[in-house]
Amino acid sequence: MSGIQRFRAGWYHLNDHINPIVVRELRQAVRGRFITIGLMLFLMVLLTTEAVTMSDNISGKELAQIVFSILSVVCLILIPILFGVRSALERERENMDLLFVSTLSPTRIVTGKLVSSAMVALLFICAATPFLTLTYFLRGVDVLSILVLIGLLFWLSVFVLQAAVFVGSMPTPLFMKLLLGAGFVFWTFGICGMSFALFNEVLNSGWHSFYLGRGGNPLLIGMLITSGFCFGLFLMNTAFFKSPYHNPVFAPRLYFFLLSLIFLAVGAYKLSPNDYEPVVFLVLLIGLGGFAVGMCESEDHHRRLLAKLPKSRLKRLLLFPFFSGPMPALIWSWLVCCPALLAVVAHDNFRFNDNFFETALGSVWYFQFYGLLAFGLRRRLFGNTFSQRWNWLFALVLCGFGMFLPWTLGVMFSSGRDLWEHSLVFVLNPFGLDNYRHRDFLLAVSGLLCSLAVAAQVATLTRTLRTFKRPEPEKATCSFPPPRRGR
Repeated sequence: MSGIQRFRAGWYHLNDHINPIVVRELRQAVRGRFITIGLMLFLMVLLTTEAVTMSDNISGKELAQIVFSILSVVCLILIPILFGVRSALERERENMDLLFVSTLSPTRIVTGKLVSSAMVALLFICAATPFLTLTYFLRGVDVLSILVLIGLLFWLSVFVLQAAVFVGSMPTPLFMKLLLGAGFVFWTFGICGMSFALFNEVLNSGWHSFYLGRGGNPLLIGMLITSGFCFGLFLMNTAFFKSPYHNPVFAPRLYFFLLSLIFLAVGAYKLSPNDYEPVVFLVLLIGLGGFAVGMCESEDHHRRLLAKLPKSRLKRLLLFPFFSGPMPALIWSWLVCCPALLAVVAHDNFRFNDNFFETALGSVWYFQFYGLLAFGLRRRLFGNTFSQRWNWLFALVLCGFGMFLPWTLGVMFSSGRDLWEHSLVFVLNPFGLDNYRHRDFLLAVSGLLCSLAVAAQVATLTRTLRTFKRPEPEKATCSFPPPRRGR
């Protein structure tokens, strides 16, 4: 076999392993007009900007700030919005059959979407590299700072693109997708603004001085946290394309549980008490977010899913929090939130009267109370009217009533400054925990309400645990037609 034939055979072998989703997405992007017109406009904007600024005799540092600002808007706002919209359109009902009938695994589908969008972002970054090289010759910017900022921008763009594909792939109605899309756009503007501040600080001080100063450790911690959440979003995104017979929530819940423990352990070893509070808040947000998602999941497990459970009761109890359903989500949220609260107490020399600890504990109690209250009321009163997936919205409505109704009744009997002195006005308001004057009363109320809500679901939790086992094998039954009577 000649060298050309070996090269061709190797190329065909490599071509068989290329993700077809990447090929399809890039082919559609290249054939479409948006990427081509957008790239030409992007180059024209950069060329015009450099031509105008060069006539003003500005330094390379100022020109680099302008170029990175334009590049950040494109890579962190425009490209994620484009691929988020495309993912949302593919999630429509008429296209869902093609996704589930495909022989590709959910991991390859999500990986293909992420890689293709990251390659488009890398295309725009490479197109802007010659303009960034010019800033070095104008002096004021070193090569290391330019290369590091390019890497940081690409890393941020991958994270935002993963979030865009995740939001676009969520199985929600059209109006919810519009609402989530609007929130995602505002979030991208916030990420873009933070990137502006980071890039300007690195360009002003230089990467070496920035890293050795006080900005190095926060940047590394932020990169690790963002990378952890990016992979978590990837696992949740793959769960959207999995069948409910395969327990799609197992991998995300197990991953976020381990991630929260790692955050708490590393933060307790490396951070001071004041710097440790944001880490604990992040872990509590993970636990309560998983609880909110679990309240919207189906209560009954399919027979095919239960058939894969182990026979040992201990193993089943260990696996129970990592299965889909409201009651497993409740146990899982306790497994995440309780170590976070205990870590705060242990990190603060076992002082239970700390402001942050009291506020965090009351917030967890209030959140679980409203979630369980919405879950129970919907089952008993609106079971035939509203679907289970709207439990989060019902809990939000109940929280709104709890915040405004006591305040409205208080206006009828008191006014002015006297209204804010009464703790009963904030009795169902989680935000009242910020006020030290009412915190002790609200802690007692929220603990009592959460205990009552949990006690009301003990029967449901017991029934779920009782049915969480291997089903009995079905006995084959055979029925014969009655014998025909002879004449």
